[in-house]
Amino acid sequence: MKIFTLTRKQKEGCEASRCKQTDTTAVPGDLWGRKSVNLCEKHAQAALEFAEANPDYNPSGATALAVVDPELGEQLKRYEIEAQEALNIIREYPITGQKDLEDIGEWLREVKLRRNWLETKEKEITKPISTALQRVRDLFRPAKTFWADMELLLKAKISEIKLLEEQRNQEALQEAVDAAGAGDSAAVAAATSKMTTVGDVPGISTTVNWTYKVVDAAKVPRSFLKVDDTKLREHCKKFKADQKPTPIAGIEFTPNVSVRARAS
Repeated sequence: MKIFTLTRKQKEGCEASRCKQTDTTAVPGDLWGRKSVNLCEKHAQAALEFAEANPDYNPSGATALAVVDPELGEQLKRYEIEAQEALNIIREYPITGQKDLEDIGEWLREVKLRRNWLETKEKEITKPISTALQRVRDLFRPAKTFWADMELLLKAKISEIKLLEEQRNQEALQEAVDAAGAGDSAAVAAATSKMTTVGDVPGISTTVNWTYKVVDAAKVPRSFLKVDDTKLREHCKKFKADQKPTPIAGIEFTPNVSVRARAS
């Protein structure tokens, strides 16, 4: 006996997948890890029978569901409105002196407090989800890894056949060109007869794309090169705030102020 599935999104009427009944009743949604589900009489009875026959049933992923408390939801909405209003004020707030700087510093500390509180609450809800998700991934990983490795190996063997075919055809084509240059029509026919085509297997298609390997970086044209950001950042770190970095042709250095704030 298998429990029926629900529609992905809640909808008016019965929430059982593909059911179009509109006359419904709200029943506990424990079988799907929800508070309640709207079901027609037929599906409500089916759910009851399944629950009675499977008292230890634990819905897949139900332990990972976190329902946000309504009170917390209201508080988050208030925080959202307050933050939006404060952000609009700060955007237009002029900075003219020390007093303004102190006010901004006080606001920044308050912002850090609010953000820390939000992140803490979020982690309280998401930690069980993350733990459950990690357990599921650990459960599936070994089998998935073996099948993935097998897929890569089979694809590699198909590629090997295709590349070998291409190599043989190129060799046969060169033989034909050489024979044509020598005026030997028989040799041309013999060379072209060596050219073959490996057909695709049903359900599998192949395409040939070029890739590359750098064999001499010094000879690569400038248009194919890019600036090494890592080395430039390392160069900047060598100099203090009152020191300007040693000039590098084509590079302009500008100071960047980093601000750190504590919540208390």
